Amino acid sequence: MRTFILACMIFISGIVSGQQNGLNKIKEYDLSNIWTSGGTTDIDETDFFTTERPDFRGFIGDNYQRIYIQIDEVVKDHLNPLIYYVRGYSEVKGNRCSFLGKIKIDSAQITERGQIFEGADYLVDMNKVTHRGTVVCSYQFFENRNQKWTGFFSGQLRTQFYLTTDGQIKYDAIGGFSDSYMNNAYIGAWTSYSSGNSKTCNWGEFRIPESGDLDIGSGDFSPTPKYIENGWEEN
Repeated sequence: MRTFILACMIFISGIVSGQQNGLNKIKEYDLSNIWTSGGTTDIDETDFFTTERPDFRGFIGDNYQRIYIQIDEVVKDHLNPLIYYVRGYSEVKGNRCSFLGKIKIDSAQITERGQIFEGADYLVDMNKVTHRGTVVCSYQFFENRNQKWTGFFSGQLRTQFYLTTDGQIKYDAIGGFSDSYMNNAYIGAWTSYSSGNSKTCNWGEFRIPESGDLDIGSGDFSPTPKYIENGWEEN
């Protein structure tokens, strides 16, 4: 029993140490461009996969009402390198609300490139990739109270990236050929200022995380017909 407990302690200690090392390393980089809408996928093969990141797809509420999210600007805090400030807007049923907020990196897992899986070298020159990683962040975006039907967004953001031999951080679309591929995945809720009631609100690039039966697409996102009238006439 004592041997088992000691092994568990060593295992947990290794995880904590790895996360701390990841946080220390990610401080050296700036993820602003990766989180700002309208960026690129940082891939080399334009004929196989898009070089432009798509607009966010998202839903709000149990009926999967479509929500549009645009992040216009992201700025890294010069005092705390794990915090970023965000400016953007949301739109639901034609009602647009501006928001301000922040993203805080809570954990970072960074590993050496390792084995190149089949298809990756079609998208990116893997000889230039030194590490791949994931950050898990908390976010809060506050809509302008002076606008109609406003509240705030809060939850968790998960982003995949890779590091290069020349010291850059890139948007990781290396797995873009996978049907289930997504990045910049936001999972959380929107809470009304006036009522205090919350609704599930998730969005992401390429796919929507935890979207239940909304997405029935195989190779790409495709909404279930029963939700089409909730803003998905054009997906």
